Amino acid sequence: MRALRREGLLPAVIYGSHISPVAISLNFHDASLALAKISSSQLVNVDVDGASHTVLVRERQRNPVTSALVHVDFQAVSLTEKLRVNVGLQFSGEAPAVTNYDGIVSVSLEELEVECLADDLVNYLEVDLSALDRIGDAIHVRDVRFHPGCSLE
Repeated sequence: MRALRREGLLPAVIYGSHISPVAISLNFHDASLALAKISSSQLVNVDVDGASHTVLVRERQRNPVTSALVHVDFQAVSLTEKLRVNVGLQFSGEAPAVTNYDGIVSVSLEELEVECLADDLVNYLEVDLSALDRIGDAIHVRDVRFHPGCSLE
């Protein structure tokens, strides 16, 4: 693997329940730029020897000193089977409790695990903070709106 990295390549593996693990190598620079923009719940197509695989980025291993990528794990997904994925929460809107009473919004969750088909997968779930009218108000998981086809796991 070190030899691949010296050549400017990033070692990676594609695995899944319906395929045997496939070791691949990616251009380090291009992969680093692309993977920086991809969330763990975003589908990606990876072409290997003419075969296209729909995958999720499952793990990004980094050098602990430089934080440069050293290995990436991709999970091949079936478009006909449900999968479990952690989806990030994106907060929007202005909380009246913050503007009117100088409150502070405290976030205890940054992502939720959802179950859905790959085609129904979203990059994030939006949480509207405008419902927080008074100090002590809360938004619960049951209040988060899910994309049709996705359910809380």
